[in-house]
Amino acid sequence: MFRKKDLLKLSLLFLNLLILNSCATTPTTGPMEVYPKIPTGVIRQDIFHIVSPGETLWRISKMYDANMEDIMRANNINDPRNLEMGQKLFIPGAAPLRPVIPLYKTDKW
Repeated sequence: MFRKKDLLKLSLLFLNLLILNSCATTPTTGPMEVYPKIPTGVIRQDIFHIVSPGETLWRISKMYDANMEDIMRANNINDPRNLEMGQKLFIPGAAPLRPVIPLYKTDKW
């Protein structure tokens, strides 16, 4: 059976778990905006974008505030996971490029 020392350790472990779990709270605010909103009245234009290492079609669409489906249609892309580094994409109706944190530090991109 359990010794007093073992029971004391189990009791302290249970008490710590109980206290730590009760400290967790959920955020009360809404979802955080990852990309800032593009102001209305911004001049949009069609541009070309060269895919950098690790970029996804979703990320590129957010960078230019463009619809991902429109980019796929304009570039005959069936599967958004099939982007290749260095691929040239046509971005229809792109807003000015948003400042984003680069995925890789390099002078090539």
